[in-house]
Amino acid sequence: MRNTIQDRIEHLELFRSCTRQERRTIARLGTVVDIPAGRWLIAAHSVPSQLDVVLDGVLHVEDQRGHTHLVRAGGWVGDEALLDGTVNPATVVTRTDCRLLVYNAREFATLLYLAPSVRLRLYAAVAARRTPTPAPVDWPVEAAPVEPTSTPRAATG
Repeated sequence: MRNTIQDRIEHLELFRSCTRQERRTIARLGTVVDIPAGRWLIAAHSVPSQLDVVLDGVLHVEDQRGHTHLVRAGGWVGDEALLDGTVNPATVVTRTDCRLLVYNAREFATLLYLAPSVRLRLYAAVAARRTPTPAPVDWPVEAAPVEPTSTPRAATG
């Protein structure tokens, strides 16, 4: 089964930049878990315990502000709290039957040490989530020409 996992993670965004040796180690390090639909994986404000990489299925994520989104195959959850050493910022529930590649806190620390490209990708993902998106601006289709209100004076010297 590990060779299959090694082949699967080669195409996942999180592990795409890893070398073959890193992917082999990453596949051995994690545990593949099948979880039925409707199961709570992470409760908001709980102590972080694992990184979950979705191999198959869909997760439903609801953050503290009530915003929701889906995490599909190739995505992951649990990284933010593990990286920060804070509580989990969102609740995560399996929306469909899922197959996950799970790394407990110790395996996660080993993953960060052994695969620098994964570490960089995780930090970049957390930073992107925290960067506020600007509010949309309604620009006019055609801007009206601006007319000067006064005539500029010539410089005197």
